[in-house]
Amino acid sequence: MSGVLRQAEDAYSYDQAGLRALIEAAPGPIILHRDGAIVHANPAALAALGNLGEAALVGRPAGDLVAPCEPEDSGCPAAPHKLRIEHQQGTPSEFEAVNVGILWHGRPATASLLRELSERQQLEHRLLLSEQMATLGTLTAGVAHELNNPLSYVLANLRFIQEELEAATVLDDALRRTLVELTAQASEGAERVCTIVQDLKKFSRVDAEDREPAEISQLLDGAVSMAWNEISHRAQLERSYGRLPLVRGHKGRLAQVFVNLLVNAAQSIADGRATENRIRVSAELRETCVVVEVSDTGAGIAPESLPRIFDPFFTTKAAGIGTGLGLSICRDILRDIGGDISVESTVGKGTTFRVALPIAQQTSVRPRPGVSSIAPPYTAPLRILVIDDEPSILRILQRGLRDHQVSVAQTGRQALQLIESDAGFDLVFCDLMMADLSGIDIFGAAKRLRPGVEGSFVFMTGGAFTPQGQEFLAGVPNAVLHKPFDMSALRRLVQHRMVA
Repeated sequence: MSGVLRQAEDAYSYDQAGLRALIEAAPGPIILHRDGAIVHANPAALAALGNLGEAALVGRPAGDLVAPCEPEDSGCPAAPHKLRIEHQQGTPSEFEAVNVGILWHGRPATASLLRELSERQQLEHRLLLSEQMATLGTLTAGVAHELNNPLSYVLANLRFIQEELEAATVLDDALRRTLVELTAQASEGAERVCTIVQDLKKFSRVDAEDREPAEISQLLDGAVSMAWNEISHRAQLERSYGRLPLVRGHKGRLAQVFVNLLVNAAQSIADGRATENRIRVSAELRETCVVVEVSDTGAGIAPESLPRIFDPFFTTKAAGIGTGLGLSICRDILRDIGGDISVESTVGKGTTFRVALPIAQQTSVRPRPGVSSIAPPYTAPLRILVIDDEPSILRILQRGLRDHQVSVAQTGRQALQLIESDAGFDLVFCDLMMADLSGIDIFGAAKRLRPGVEGSFVFMTGGAFTPQGQEFLAGVPNAVLHKPFDMSALRRLVQHRMVA
């Protein structure tokens, strides 16, 4: 009998040693407790609690850290429960805990297996935000594309009216001057909308094709334009940047960085004191980098917050105003291109963010050939085909090219019928994005129907925001006319196909 007991004791000791080894080696925190008090914590638990020594834990009430649950109860909860635990340094963390009944040194105990949620939740939140930003970027590009069509004919009609008024002889001089001035003001307003749309397109493009040398002054001006609504009623804006070398990076992502910094600067300043506060944007060349500084005279950042200002989900803003990801994402964007970001701040005096951008390597860029270089010139009047699914675009091009013989097609199928039946078109203005057939489809079909006609194509686009469209335009030598287009530029383009 004694031999059997001895074997049982040996087996129990072996099991206990194996259980201890398993608990100690577990990558996740495990806290053991019985009778409402902690009896053991594995190394992962001690690390999760801020490297608090086990001696400081043993004997503490289990309820301080975990939901108490004893094996003699009706049963430990099967479902995980969430905990919020304060580190020794005072930083809280979220945990998910599962309680399991075990034997520990011969007596019933409860093992609470903990899994930290903060890291997982941060990843989930970041993925969700990334998905939302991608969706927003697509929508923004689509909105910009749709705005460019009406902007094209609004601007073209205003310019046409202005030209007619300036040439009119039947109007009273004072009235004519007034009407010319009013149309000029309307044109200026429409041009401002065009600038905003172009900035939106730049902001929404973060694809691989966008990774090319960037003009920093244009990026900063565009960022100011997008953030102006936040800036204008809080501070006076100062700019200081002249001609600088091109910098490396994605234009859209760099725009995101500077918009974020400008909005943060504006939001650090209380409303209604615009004349008393300043936001300054400056850029200068320092060795191999262009350094951009965004400074404000706002509330400043507390010294204890500065070391964490770029941490994901850390924010000094009130609840509901920020996610705490903006500066973290800015740092990731900049480090991805070999740049960096730093901050200096004094409470009550303001903050300066400093962005270092590497200079782009100088590369030879093959210019896109003009229309005259891809087909022989013609004598006026030209026979021109205009393909666009926007009737107003067709009308303004007919009016703007009224010295030529202009045919129009509102669908891709109509255009192909005209091209198949008539080989005499000298120029084909074709919209890239249409409802039935895209400009890419029309171009390919036209090449098969009338070999050689492809050299006469000029593509019109309000923003080729699809990867297919961008790849296509990059791969063909044809000229591209960006909406909203200037009628004088359109006429100059036509002149390249003519002999004076």
